Amino acid sequence: MNNTLIQTAHPKTGVVYTQKSIAHGMVREAIISRLSTENPDSSIQFFDDYFEGRLMKAVGQKLNHTLRSFSYLDPSTGEGVFLIELINIMETLHTHYGETLSHNWIESHITGFDIDKEAIKSLSTQSSPPNIEIKDYLLFSASADIIVGNPPYVRQELLNHQYKNQIHELVQKLHIDLAISKRSDLYVYFILKTLNDLNDKGICTLIIPNTWLDSDYGKCVREILTNQFE
Repeated sequence: MNNTLIQTAHPKTGVVYTQKSIAHGMVREAIISRLSTENPDSSIQFFDDYFEGRLMKAVGQKLNHTLRSFSYLDPSTGEGVFLIELINIMETLHTHYGETLSHNWIESHITGFDIDKEAIKSLSTQSSPPNIEIKDYLLFSASADIIVGNPPYVRQELLNHQYKNQIHELVQKLHIDLAISKRSDLYVYFILKTLNDLNDKGICTLIIPNTWLDSDYGKCVREILTNQFE
């Protein structure tokens, strides 16, 4: 865990920043997983060749076109490492196959949410910044084909009582068949909302604790993953 995450905030904020190498790997695997749903007979070697620019130009451009048809979202952007890696990967893939990724596409197809204006300042220095919403992801409607990120980890007893009731009510309405415990840690609400916000065949890739595996409040996550998702 220490080699994967860099904790730089008080437990009440739940902020844990992710190393670039981890974010890069997660974004890459999310892209491959989503492309695999469109190309079920393709091998891992095929996608490795795609990422390394070894495919025929026409084949690579077709995959690039597919990626441009998707929308991408980070529900807790922070310093923006996931979105930066996503943009870098997309730009590299387009360069490999003689194409250019437009600034307008990045802004219209890549979205990040965060409540901390200071945290996302680094994204404003990007030559092609994504769309950043200074909002609480849990309180707003969103959807995407690929959702990737590192949600905040805040124990339920540290959450403001009014806020906890608010997010519980909102997320419970999204999953009316689930019994969501009011003792759920904050990251559980992020999981449940991202699962709701995935488009058809969408991919969700998050860094999360393992407490949902055996806790009472994690039962709703276990249930929805077992019954509704791969």
